[in-house]
Amino acid sequence: MPQKGKVLLEVKDMCKNFGVTVALNHVDFVVKRGEIRGLIGENGSGKSTVSSIAAGIQKATSGEMFYKGKPWNPASTLEAQSAGTPVLAFGRGGACETVEDGVTGLLFAEQTVDSLIDCIQQFETSGVSAGPEEIRDHSRRFSEERFERELRAYCARRLEDWAGELYACSHHTPPTED
Repeated sequence: MPQKGKVLLEVKDMCKNFGVTVALNHVDFVVKRGEIRGLIGENGSGKSTVSSIAAGIQKATSGEMFYKGKPWNPASTLEAQSAGTPVLAFGRGGACETVEDGVTGLLFAEQTVDSLIDCIQQFETSGVSAGPEEIRDHSRRFSEERFERELRAYCARRLEDWAGELYACSHHTPPTED
């Protein structure tokens, strides 16, 4: 059983600017195993921004993050999974394509504090069914090499189909063998 109170995520001096707009201004916080933390603030106070940076959805302008004591700076939720790390994400958009709910991470249903707390409690209680190596393997399904290979194969099939349709539309009869 994982040790309660051990630091999971530490954020130090995090800043995020969108042009001249300051979304995060030197944010520090620590999340320990077994804790439930809520991010509370007015619209535009940076709640979603800090969460999306921790999840790898966007980059901080400056600052540091540590996950289980190691530097943490994922470029995407897939990068987090490629490190064998389960992802907790809102169950809409791109996360639905890359996170296998209950297997490589958990998806929460609503963008509310209660929904996120339920998701964290479920993760702390049950975890996910895949181990770190399985999560890494899952992330490889989304590699650039695989995408390029499958896109080329798809284009070749469509080109072949198009050529056949073009030939059929030209009112020529296909050559016959004697």
